[in-house]
Amino acid sequence: MSTCDGSHDRHQSITDERPATGRTEVTTEVVITPGAHAVILAACQGAHPAEVCGLVGTRHGILDSAYPVPNVAEATPGRCGFLMDSQGQFRAMCDLKDAGHELGAIYHSHPHTPAIPSEADIALAAYPEAVHLVVGLREVATPDVRVWRIADGRSEELMLRIASELPDAAG
Repeated sequence: MSTCDGSHDRHQSITDERPATGRTEVTTEVVITPGAHAVILAACQGAHPAEVCGLVGTRHGILDSAYPVPNVAEATPGRCGFLMDSQGQFRAMCDLKDAGHELGAIYHSHPHTPAIPSEADIALAAYPEAVHLVVGLREVATPDVRVWRIADGRSEELMLRIASELPDAAG
């Protein structure tokens, strides 16, 4: 596998760089910045009825940067799906890492269905450390954005909070 600096390491993965704590961190709430949220919505709404996908970087536990990745899945009439372009995904991972982020989420749109992971979404989920943002566009003007933890063939919905909606910490 090529690394972001151009060298090759067959055993490197995005999870190798995470500190080993000996415990699994479990969260029920995911926080995203208004900017990252807006970029994701604009990409999904702008490409409708095509399905879009991308990565979201996290820093300090907050999703704060979106990295669109081309969807190379072949569209079948009446059916959608996503498959990230491998070179686009690699570039997004490098950009994410270069910006000091970790992979926090994978996003994609459901142009005609609710923001609930499909059987294929669950079966093909490859990064259990990342949550999945699904943007339902049954009503394009009022998208439904939901976040899911997908691991071991199961999905669990988490609470999504936009950072500007956080309670004031001063006081």
